[in-house]
Amino acid sequence: MLEGTAGPRRLPFTFHAAAGVGRLVLADIWVGPITVERLELEVTDLGTDPGNAAAERFQRRRTRLRALTTRITSAAIDERVKAASRHLAGLGIGGVTARLNDGYISVRARAADGLAAADVSFRIHLVTAGTQLRALASHIRIHGHLPTPAPVLADRILGSVLGASDAAGVVERPHVRGLCDVEIDLVGALLWHLMPPAGWRLPAVSEIDLVSVRVSRQAIEVAYGPTGSRTGDLGVRPGPLALAAAHDLMHSADQQLRSGHVEDAMRGYRALLVAGGPEQPQLLERILALASARSAWFFDGLELARQALGRWPQFPAAHAALASITLAQGDAREAAMHLSQLAQQASADGDDDQAALAALAGARLLRVLEPKGATQLYELALEHDPGSAEAADALADRLADEQRWPELVRLLRARAVTSDTQRAVEMRLRLADVFVHQLGDPASAQHELSIAQRLAPDEPAVHEMTATILASSNPAAALDAWREVARLAEVRGDTRSAAKALAIVGELVAKRYTAAEVDAWDEAEAVWRRALDLDPLQTDAIAGLATAAAARGSHGAAAELYERLRGLGLPAHTSARYELMLARSLVHLSRMDEARASLRRATLAGGETAAEAHAVLAEIAEATSDREHAAAELD
Repeated sequence: MLEGTAGPRRLPFTFHAAAGVGRLVLADIWVGPITVERLELEVTDLGTDPGNAAAERFQRRRTRLRALTTRITSAAIDERVKAASRHLAGLGIGGVTARLNDGYISVRARAADGLAAADVSFRIHLVTAGTQLRALASHIRIHGHLPTPAPVLADRILGSVLGASDAAGVVERPHVRGLCDVEIDLVGALLWHLMPPAGWRLPAVSEIDLVSVRVSRQAIEVAYGPTGSRTGDLGVRPGPLALAAAHDLMHSADQQLRSGHVEDAMRGYRALLVAGGPEQPQLLERILALASARSAWFFDGLELARQALGRWPQFPAAHAALASITLAQGDAREAAMHLSQLAQQASADGDDDQAALAALAGARLLRVLEPKGATQLYELALEHDPGSAEAADALADRLADEQRWPELVRLLRARAVTSDTQRAVEMRLRLADVFVHQLGDPASAQHELSIAQRLAPDEPAVHEMTATILASSNPAAALDAWREVARLAEVRGDTRSAAKALAIVGELVAKRYTAAEVDAWDEAEAVWRRALDLDPLQTDAIAGLATAAAARGSHGAAAELYERLRGLGLPAHTSARYELMLARSLVHLSRMDEARASLRRATLAGGETAAEAHAVLAEIAEATSDREHAAAELD
């Protein structure tokens, strides 16, 4: 926990003496993730009154620890988790986060074992063992299925984050007491890393007691004072104390599991369960966790979980085990039902991490099987984890599928405010699209686009969406927007996007005028040729030039351009349309056999294009006095 850290090279103690006793006081010092708010040492046997002597005078004196107040903030915990992430990644565990709650620390992670992967969550409770602290993991859940038992994963995470050692007597590091059980000598470790590196002798700590342990959403606060000075509640709730007693009872079986002797551990847990006692819920959690990880124990796990629910209908570990086993057996719907119940129970208990992860796991399973049920679970997941990008994106897709446009607008606007610039721009563009195409509100669409332009003035997608929206209401502004899209694409070296935008510019220019105005075609053709300079395979530009050539009567050039469109991977209906237009130019060139071949290809697409192709074939047949074939084409 404090390995590799040390306090400042000089400790700014202040010294005061009264009635022959000196006080050395140190305040607001950082040692690794821990803030020492106050450290007070007592100096006895002063002899003559030293007055306001320099504190360094007592560096070599044997002092006594009188008081110690420490604080660990959420930011410090984040740094500690980050430091442990590389080691955990080697164990197949990633995405670890630890969040402070009232009375416990909530931990979540993503674990992988072979081809299986699932989210893991648990709580860390702090209890006392004399002047030392015990960090205990409880409420351990795998939201899915993994072949590694959940307590083993929690133990790995707990030990790595705390920097715990299996060796006893190493004062500067926490000590692994058992499975999911780490003992922390906070006083010894803190003084060891703080005082000797600065040249101070370690004080005596025999007359000190733990007087307060507080875990809140802001920080972990631990205070020590003189023996017998505690007057109020220590701050440890009854639940964690019962958990500590259960860990002591299960210690032997836990050690077997931690050592990899799973069968021996299972026998030990079952023997303790038969003996009865108040620790039965904790024992059942261990047994169900092991049964969920091994296919040979699935049947026993299912039976035991159902019996547990018969006795305790709200027993979360049973739902977690049933979800894991049924998922491994391929029953996704049943697994999702238990995950949903687990999420609702965690939500009622105020456990945001477990509620969010269970809801998200259930929603993934139901997204295809039962989409509306998945929507409700995504909403629950986002309620408990507003920062979940997966839940937000999936919920947005589900709201769009269900055409719940007002709710989608509220969701996207809320997400856009809290997201980074790139994501915010994407959401503003999606909002603009919803307002235009679903809600018929172009004014609101323009408002969203203006925000997107302020966030990313050089983002081509913003100008592209602006041009698309303006195409019907303000063609001139749309034309300028497409030109800006092309310019930005050229600047960043994206020639294909620039050519596509220029092809659209040419199309808009051509629409301004009738085909009789040659100058208009000249302007459009110049833009299309520029597009082909950037991308010789730009199909819209080739088609535009072909259309312009045909409109002028240059059917030879038009036919050549239409033939270039073959083999470019166009959709069938688009390719058929171009074959029809090619055939019309070939007819003008009196190349009837080639025209018939193109028309036959055009008929393959079906629909209106095929009908037009048959009509042209009938005209060709009638022109050659082949009335029988003409009638056949029109049938």
